[in-house]
Amino acid sequence: MDKRVLFLLAGLSTGAAHARAEEASAQWLVVTAPAFRDELAPLIEHRRAEGLKVVVVDTTNVLTRDQIRKGNAIPLQDHITELCQHTKGPKYLLLAGAVAAADPVTAEQTLVPTLSGTIGRMKEQPGDYGFGLPDKDGVPAVAVGRFPARTVEEVRYMVQKTLNVERDREPGVWRNRLVLLAGNPGGGPLAELVVERATAPRLERLHPSWSVRAIFNSAMSRYYVPGSRVRDAALRSLAEGAIFDVFLGHSAARGMWLEGTNFITDDDWTKLRIPRGQGVLFTCGCFGCQVRGTEGYGLAAMRNPGGPVAVIGASAESWSAPGQLALDGLLQCCSKPPFPSRLADYWLGV
Repeated sequence: MDKRVLFLLAGLSTGAAHARAEEASAQWLVVTAPAFRDELAPLIEHRRAEGLKVVVVDTTNVLTRDQIRKGNAIPLQDHITELCQHTKGPKYLLLAGAVAAADPVTAEQTLVPTLSGTIGRMKEQPGDYGFGLPDKDGVPAVAVGRFPARTVEEVRYMVQKTLNVERDREPGVWRNRLVLLAGNPGGGPLAELVVERATAPRLERLHPSWSVRAIFNSAMSRYYVPGSRVRDAALRSLAEGAIFDVFLGHSAARGMWLEGTNFITDDDWTKLRIPRGQGVLFTCGCFGCQVRGTEGYGLAAMRNPGGPVAVIGASAESWSAPGQLALDGLLQCCSKPPFPSRLADYWLGV
């Protein structure tokens, strides 16, 4: 996977031929915790075979043991800036390692520290956004993703999921499917009507190539599924595979909300099995990719060998307007062909 998200995304490519010329000048930078270097080898070789310029950096070659344990990623950000400043083509960054270690003894071998936010509600909150080297307007120059692996086994799963999806050339209905799950917004019929009217024109922007399966827990919606059935319907749709699984609604770190309670939990994401079509989970809910304290359900999904290949979501608190804008960015990439061949482009669109 060569790119990823607000917090979480992994680096994914569909390998489309039209992107080859651009990729000849592209750089794929991997920052890895020492314990995971060997497990990344198949993905590294795959990226080289695609024609990308691959640069691999071990955290211990840039950061001291004390900096890793205290989460000081500033020297790493400076090093990434130096490596990227002479590259004119696309730049992709994969961070391979967890943010927090359950056992301090393993910290040096398994962690890739993250940065802290500097603006508004993100001040002092963890996030990888700064590694994207944003310009004065906040536009990232680098597409950033992370494998939030805590163990060698977990990074092996993430590498294998990535390679499986990218190497799958067989036809399948999942390839152009978008699953859209929307929780009840709260506020009664008027709020439901507002959400329905805001969503409909956005779906109309999708190119006809896309097939949408929508499930809304709103009585005002044409896609309404009542609360007694919505959980089973949602899990069944997720298990059938899709390029994007999109959740619009409230959430906490432990799961997606439906009428004030979790209806798809972190435990569900740990147990979900997608036989084919392990696409990208895109969630607008709060704390879906939280990395400190109670970890977000997005991390559980990423670590599940049978779950989605990548996750795009918020590492902290989010609101309706940012979620709507994020969705607009994603759907814009799906509005006309040729559709982007790399997940990095969707992340940058978001």
